[in-house]
Amino acid sequence: ADKDRLPEPTEPFSTARSDSWVASKRNQARIFELFREQDLILSCYESWDECPELLLCRRPVWDRFSKWVVEAYRIGPGVKHAGQPLACGSVHNLLGALINRAANKFKTKVCV
Repeated sequence: ADKDRLPEPTEPFSTARSDSWVASKRNQARIFELFREQDLILSCYESWDECPELLLCRRPVWDRFSKWVVEAYRIGPGVKHAGQPLACGSVHNLLGALINRAANKFKTKVCV
């Protein structure tokens, strides 16, 4: 299975992919989708899967994402800290995870 692809909820996966790991990856993807939908350049693409390496492995996208996630993103309703921005450590982890996901997607060591 492709390491970048997240398993469907009913799909069996190895014990290395715990429920919390899958939930975390899905949440990272969800947050990026919210950004992609409002970004002038990335919104031209239907999904993460369609975004090209030329965009996802370059700094300008991650500069815009960082600014958006810090200034505009708020934690959704129904969870702890709803309506609040992400903590600094969470922003750092999210950015690193998504950049690593882009590098893995395109099998490149040079991302950003």
